[in-house]
Amino acid sequence: MTHSSFAVVKYHLVLCLSIAAVGYAQAPDQVDESLKRSQFCAKAAEEFFAGSGLKGDSFADSQSYKSHFNKKLSKCLVKVQRIILVWDHPGERLEMNHIYDALDGEVLGGTILTKKMVNGEDKLIRMVILKEQKDLRDPKEREAALVWLDDLMIQ
Repeated sequence: MTHSSFAVVKYHLVLCLSIAAVGYAQAPDQVDESLKRSQFCAKAAEEFFAGSGLKGDSFADSQSYKSHFNKKLSKCLVKVQRIILVWDHPGERLEMNHIYDALDGEVLGGTILTKKMVNGEDKLIRMVILKEQKDLRDPKEREAALVWLDDLMIQ
């Protein structure tokens, strides 16, 4: 490496570090605000789950929830995941994933999958996709709704 190319590399390194330092100087406020939102949302999701009637539901064989503050919607969301074994159809189970507004309890959408174990493989038997309390039937609407549901928990 020649002296001039070393100087260019050194210049770019100093420039990158300077930009990072400026960004870091602003970051604590943003990090603090994000942390406050996350903590608020986690508490709201816990209260939603405890008061929703879902917690301790004897029909669910497995259930969990996850909170997320959606910056785009400026809402605290909670994704509730439940698995229920279908006793009158051995080997079948329902996998339900619904996203709620943790503060007002409104369901934004979700999926209900009916699955069955066949020869050691998980087979999807039926899929219901809900968006804004509507059962979607159109394949393009269903596909778009699945993307939308995923995006809700990462935006």
